[in-house]
Amino acid sequence: MARDPKKFIEKNIRKAVEDFQNRPGVKTKYGEPIVGYVSMFHPLYDHLYMEGLCEHPKKIYNPGHTIIVHYVPVAGDAIRELEEQGRDSQQWKKAHYDSIMLSQFINMAIRDSLVKLGRISSISGVATDWNRKMHMPMWSSKITAYLAGIGELGPAGSFHTKDGYIGSIGSTMTDGFYAEDCPVMNGEEIEAEIKKVKDMFQYEGLSEAEASEEMKGICPAGAIGSHGINRETCLAYCESQNPKIPDPGLCGMCFRFKK
Repeated sequence: MARDPKKFIEKNIRKAVEDFQNRPGVKTKYGEPIVGYVSMFHPLYDHLYMEGLCEHPKKIYNPGHTIIVHYVPVAGDAIRELEEQGRDSQQWKKAHYDSIMLSQFINMAIRDSLVKLGRISSISGVATDWNRKMHMPMWSSKITAYLAGIGELGPAGSFHTKDGYIGSIGSTMTDGFYAEDCPVMNGEEIEAEIKKVKDMFQYEGLSEAEASEEMKGICPAGAIGSHGINRETCLAYCESQNPKIPDPGLCGMCFRFKK
């Protein structure tokens, strides 16, 4: 069996991305996957849960110790087309749906890898588990990817890396011990970090960040004012696009305005 469990898992993730790209009907091109490991005992999860920003990982899978989170960036063509054509970009829509499927494909590969490593695991959530009050998934793989240091959060729950802001993201929970020790944080540090997460989302009433005039004018639903993104208006528009998964990512017009 593999001497280095992480290398074994990451090798199988890369193979899963390659296999997915070769499936009939998949036209979206992806870059190199990025993988992170976060302890389920990270001190921020208690506070993110109390703030309603993210389900607690131990509530989802109590026997777990580590969250394995992945992000696979989409090649730059989809971003360029969105910025040229806006929400009418067919390539953007295809990339969005392909990315949801790719995440499921990768999570299956991770779970298969964990079985071979003698570990048990659990899915972290499904795409239809949606928190309509917060206008984001009940479980946030994006917040976990942020805690893993993979990238940063942005408007309407977007996620940003050096390779852009369109990609496939997901996570799997396991009883394996693959994460580094949890950071030690005092009350002030925790409060500052929670505020930072809220400000990055730029939701009205949640964030203190002000929206630029360009950002306000880009929203097809008129959901963005001086004090940020109105979640109810944004949700109504996103539900008209996809009632089951009202993900702002299907529109994505405000994503580029990361602070």
